[in-house]
Amino acid sequence: MTVGGIAPTVDGNAVVLTDDGARRGLLLSVGSAEALSISLRLEQRKLSGPMVHDLLDAIVKKLGGDVVGVRVDRIEDNVFYGTVLLNKGGEVVEVDARPSDAVTIALADSVPVYVAEGVLAQAGIEVDKFDFRKLRAKPEAERPGTRPGELEL
Repeated sequence: MTVGGIAPTVDGNAVVLTDDGARRGLLLSVGSAEALSISLRLEQRKLSGPMVHDLLDAIVKKLGGDVVGVRVDRIEDNVFYGTVLLNKGGEVVEVDARPSDAVTIALADSVPVYVAEGVLAQAGIEVDKFDFRKLRAKPEAERPGTRPGELEL
C-alpha cells in the first residue's frame, strides 16, 4: 500500500493508505506526534532535533538491523495491530507495533507497507466510492478547540 498523506478527522488525524491502483484504501487513526512525523517524512523534512521515530530508526541501524517492511495484520474491537519486519544478520525478525508507528518507520526506510486482506475486507474503503467531500472545513464555532479552516472527516 502507499501512504497518501494525513487527513484531519473529527477524532484527530488519520493516515490514508491506498493500494497501488488507488482502488482500495484504509484510514488509520494516528496521534498528533505520528501525524507530524508522517507528514515530515512524506515531505522529506526534518526538525532541528530527532523525533522518537528518528531515534528508533537510529537504534535499529546501530544494532545492525534493517527495516524491510511493515504490516497491518489485524483489527479487533476497532483496534488495528501491526508488525515491523527487521532483517538482522539474514534473519527476519518480527516486532509488534502500532500500525501508525510502523507506517512512520516504513516511510523513513522506503520499505513496503502491507495490509492483510482481512483488514481491508473489514475496514477498507473503495477509494472511487469514498466521499472525500466529507473532508471539509467547519467553522470554528461548530467545533470548540479547533482552528479556522481545519478539516474534518
